[in-house]
Amino acid sequence: HAVLWMPDSAAETPSAGRWFGPGGVKLNTAAWQRHGIDTPASRNEASWTFHTTPPTSHHLRNYPSVREHSEWYASHIDELLRQGLVEAYDSKQHGPLRNFAATINPLHVVSKADGNLRPIIDPTASGVNDCMTKLPCPLPDLASILEHLPFQGALGKRDLASGFHHIKCSPEARRYMAFRHPTTEAVLRWVVLPFGASQSPPIFVELTNAACAIFQAECDRRGLRVKLFCFVDDYIILGVTHADVVGAFAVMDEIGGELGLEWKTSKDRGRNEHLRQLDFLGMLFDTEKMEMRISPDKRQRYAADVRALLDAAATGPVQRHLLESTVGRLTFIARACRWGFTFMQGLYDSLFCPTRPPATVGLAADAVEDLAFWWQVLRADSSVWDGVKRSAGIGLDLVRGEFIGQDGAVLFTDASGRGFGAVWGEAEVQGAWSEEERQLHISWLELKAVLRALQSWAASLAGRRVLVRCDNTQAVAAINHGSTRIPEGRSLSRQIAELAISSGFEVRAEHIPGVDNGQADRLSRRLDSAQDQNLRLKASIFRELCRKFSLRPTVDCCCDAHGSNRQPGCEVFYSAGRSVLGQEAELAGKALWAFPPQALVGEVLATLVAAARRDSRTRAVVVVPFWPERGWFRAFVRSRSAPFRVAQVLPRGGRLCVWPWGDEAGPSPYDMLVLRLP
Repeated sequence: HAVLWMPDSAAETPSAGRWFGPGGVKLNTAAWQRHGIDTPASRNEASWTFHTTPPTSHHLRNYPSVREHSEWYASHIDELLRQGLVEAYDSKQHGPLRNFAATINPLHVVSKADGNLRPIIDPTASGVNDCMTKLPCPLPDLASILEHLPFQGALGKRDLASGFHHIKCSPEARRYMAFRHPTTEAVLRWVVLPFGASQSPPIFVELTNAACAIFQAECDRRGLRVKLFCFVDDYIILGVTHADVVGAFAVMDEIGGELGLEWKTSKDRGRNEHLRQLDFLGMLFDTEKMEMRISPDKRQRYAADVRALLDAAATGPVQRHLLESTVGRLTFIARACRWGFTFMQGLYDSLFCPTRPPATVGLAADAVEDLAFWWQVLRADSSVWDGVKRSAGIGLDLVRGEFIGQDGAVLFTDASGRGFGAVWGEAEVQGAWSEEERQLHISWLELKAVLRALQSWAASLAGRRVLVRCDNTQAVAAINHGSTRIPEGRSLSRQIAELAISSGFEVRAEHIPGVDNGQADRLSRRLDSAQDQNLRLKASIFRELCRKFSLRPTVDCCCDAHGSNRQPGCEVFYSAGRSVLGQEAELAGKALWAFPPQALVGEVLATLVAAARRDSRTRAVVVVPFWPERGWFRAFVRSRSAPFRVAQVLPRGGRLCVWPWGDEAGPSPYDMLVLRLP
């Protein structure tokens, strides 16, 4: 599918005039050799690499789209012929037709995004592309460009003119790129790299990457503080100062001219102005905010593509070529989205086909869910995510302390075969696995432990940079990459992504040795206290009790260290790190709520009574287990002079509580008493 992602400029026809130099070539082979580059492309004799010899084929005709635009197409081909980019068959010069054309490929034409037409030769139809060996085509990751952004630095970019047409093909390679004239049916063939051959992009990219390395070496030699990146025929310059960028332009002019490269100078940006923001490949790079964003027009176009696929999928299979095109675009912009690849795997699976792919594809549920996610984040009125990826945190630069302090959070998580544990500062959370969960691989239990921790503290993590320290490498990789190919882990990755987006925190993971994860490990294995310490009364039950007793508590006396499980309306909370015990003076005269840990019921009740003695306006509602044999029950509930009275009984078997991560807990094993003070 190489033709789907190649920039339009790579196959543009040169402007009127002579394209090749006096020697009939564009590239200066001797200049390339002086810089250590000696390839078939730099020698103006690019060739195809076949694993199987393509079959001879002269019977294929041009697509109907060519007839629809025959006048335009004929004029276009005539101009290519005039400039020497294609050549016509001449029996006197070439002999039998088979000597000139081993295969004759059909021509095609498609509309570009700007409304213009793109001519394409289709060697896939003739079988030539299928016989070509797959070649590497290394392109820079957008995240790499982001990582090298110079803070408050300068940016520049430039494009090669008619990129593919710089490279001439060998006479033997040309035999497989023949076609018929749109109107005369005369046989012609490409002299330069054609747009449509599957090996054209990697051959061209090898050359432009080599040029980029040559430019970079010369910039370094001249002391220019720049970093250059090349994406096919587009170059971006990252400079510490504008003077550095201007110097890089001069290097590319000088050395590029020696090599035989021609620039499309009308598209130069950053040469004459100091740019701190630059649109490159549809992404807006910003050296002040140190981020890249999806450009608004690209976001709008891609949203429309996704919506069209969703509408089509609602009524049946979708066209494969439309799905391939959209998935290719989403794959590209996913590089700019922290969680983008989390919502791509279902789409990738839908395109996989071990045999010749059919023209239509029925989308599975996970592929539709992926598209629905992208629609939500790309549509114009969406505020879920604006397509921003910041450089902060990419390298886990702990020296800068970005995960430490008020805006950071460092969590430790661990999982065992029985359950999980997590620690954030003084806060702890732990829980047992269900029978079904215990069947999962330990790597996905480790990832689920991370999810449970983030769910438990999501409200308190909002706006923070979160670092999860975990002793499982696969879980760490799934978090940092934003995705996993293992089906069991996809749902967990999606849930982590959706939670991070909706709660507004950024999360990364770091692998640590198991010996450094002792506290979380202990919590994952010693689960005796998990039932007691982690449960929270459902907010709906809390509100009903408050309504019934006409009480609006402002203090939650028994929370976790971050107050993540405090009840609605309670602005003040106490926890293990800031214990309610001994706080009688602070509690006196206030409306209080308490759902104490079982081990602390008596001490919490005593503290509330002491607060009421200080100020008779003190009011409290407390939920405790019905344990008549306990000493605190006799002292504070059963006796005639007991300060608390039983206002309501919540019978055993009811599902009264939720876990910190939001799941409903099992039935209560005993009656729960609702106590009122006074």
